[in-house]
Amino acid sequence: MSKTKILFFASNPESTEKLRLDEEARSIARKIRETDYRDSLEFITSWATRPTDLLDELNLHKPTVVHFSGHGSGEEGLILSDDQGNQKFVSADALKMLFSSVKDNIRLVVLNACYSEVQAKAISEVIDCVVGMNSEIGDQAAITFAEYFYNAIGYGRSVKEAFEQGKAALMLEGISEEHIPMLITRSGIDPSSVMLVQKEQRPQDLIDAYLALARDMLNANARIERAPPARREAIARYYQKISTTLNHAEKELRANQSPHGDCARMREYAEQLPKAIGDYVGAQTALDLSNRLLGAYRIEGLIMDLENLPNRDERLRDLGKAAAYFEVAADSLLASL
Repeated sequence: MSKTKILFFASNPESTEKLRLDEEARSIARKIRETDYRDSLEFITSWATRPTDLLDELNLHKPTVVHFSGHGSGEEGLILSDDQGNQKFVSADALKMLFSSVKDNIRLVVLNACYSEVQAKAISEVIDCVVGMNSEIGDQAAITFAEYFYNAIGYGRSVKEAFEQGKAALMLEGISEEHIPMLITRSGIDPSSVMLVQKEQRPQDLIDAYLALARDMLNANARIERAPPARREAIARYYQKISTTLNHAEKELRANQSPHGDCARMREYAEQLPKAIGDYVGAQTALDLSNRLLGAYRIEGLIMDLENLPNRDERLRDLGKAAAYFEVAADSLLASL
């Protein structure tokens, strides 16, 4: 599984006020390590950043998230270092051009620097989500916001939720600067739907997905019962195939054997679902059900994890219960013929 790379740029030229950038980086790394999806994230640091380092590091690492910590100066730009360690301003136009040239993999930019809203707005024209600061922000506020922002990302939260949790952390700590961070998005982008980690499917999640899906499809019968008898019978047979597959999986798992044979057909059943019932439950509902079934079909991946679950027998009964729901849905349709 590919990792989501977070590239952390830090710049604190000698002529600027000393910032605790090392503490910020350590805090972010620590908070990521505490999360559920820590193995899906890679945290990379780049120190004493010069303007051309931005290009070099972005091309080298191809990150999903770019984080800049340091000083900002409003319209003048972000403050980086030159070769002698002196201040060098990077304008909003230059940053927009930079991210225009590397935007294929970047979903989020965080400018954890004072007065960086100007740059954030420019970057948001080419990058989905950008965080900037609308005024001066204190060192501790910057650190607290960042560590809980990335902590939320590591728990599988959306960009919007992570942003709100970063602000909530400031309020909980009594740091009255929660109004300073700003989340700006590219036109047409909903930050509540931008997810930056690939959530690993777990046996608990997969079995729950089958249970929920089976219940929803049983509830859909009220609409399907309007179908002609031949269609109702065809849909009932389709449900029976899914039920048989799940029963087979439960049996094989109880015997500590890898499901195979008809289990491999679950993907095929998922792809057939919109055509099977879409004209009765609605195209979008059918597509949603199909995607949920497709996401849960990989039964063989449950084997090793299920062996170590403390509630293994209970979960296997739930898998059988999901099969029973599909069987009941089939029986209900056949009874209406």
